[in-house]
Amino acid sequence: MTITPTLSPRIPSLPPSQPLRALRHLFLYVATVSPPLFLLLLTSCLGGAEVRINGTFTHLEQAELYIYSPDGGLDRLDTLHVQGGKFSWTAPLNADATFYIIYPNMTEQVVFASPGDHIKLQGDGGQLKYVTVSGNQDNKLLTKFRLQHNSDKRDSLITAIRRFIKQYPDSRAATHLQRQLNDYTFSQASLSVGSSLPAITLPPDSLTDSRRTDSLIPDRPVIISFWATWRPGSNVNFRIRRMLRKYGKNAIQPICISLDSDPQMYRRFISIDSVDWVTRCYRRSWETPIVQQLSIRTIPYLILTDKKHRIIAAGKDWEKDI
Repeated sequence: MTITPTLSPRIPSLPPSQPLRALRHLFLYVATVSPPLFLLLLTSCLGGAEVRINGTFTHLEQAELYIYSPDGGLDRLDTLHVQGGKFSWTAPLNADATFYIIYPNMTEQVVFASPGDHIKLQGDGGQLKYVTVSGNQDNKLLTKFRLQHNSDKRDSLITAIRRFIKQYPDSRAATHLQRQLNDYTFSQASLSVGSSLPAITLPPDSLTDSRRTDSLIPDRPVIISFWATWRPGSNVNFRIRRMLRKYGKNAIQPICISLDSDPQMYRRFISIDSVDWVTRCYRRSWETPIVQQLSIRTIPYLILTDKKHRIIAAGKDWEKDI
């Protein structure tokens, strides 16, 4: 029996330049036909990744939400446009990050993300505290905890948080709840409504161009905000800007005190927010002179005075206290 060998068809070799030319034509074609697919291919080729966050809401047909990240996931405050009850947002992401979405009622939704995650938010625009977040285990854990304990009183909530941290110690959800627990257990600032705000002097902090020492403006209400980039949700600059637009730039004196020790993070947030009022960062965290002078023990913390600088409101919750 004669065996005839089977010959594989000969694949013609291309000159070295032809494969590169073909790849270039493919990229140009994809970029023209489908820009989103092109960006995905380009990101993959460059070795990066991205995160995708989609939201679906009932009773929230059209709105603007805001998103930021305190740990480097995003270098700016971005806008999420809700149309027909939905939004879709994509951004490059090369490491784990925490994002905060600001709803129209000014409450914040924490979202944990990793490169390649597809995060989904679903809920009722009229009951935003019941919004569910999925996409990874940390979001699922925190969503389950929130839905179970949304109506808990303070002591019951503290007990539940401690139990959760013990059960899931290595989760990002536990880290987030630990910060919340710290806020609950810190003593409140020794400032009472009706008392007079002591004299305040704010020398230059070396992080801005100003070389002026600021103090309280006579016969003008004051709003003082204590915050830090490392404390999610403590930045209320956008709220202060809204207040100034409503009542007038000279109707109130805003003062923002940062407890940051990293000047780069502080400068980045200030430039993003375009702050044009008195702000200071002495890079001494809880040792900052005005923080110790007013016995501030938690952030965010807000103080509002009348024209005579008598305290008319103080606390850490803008909606409830201010």
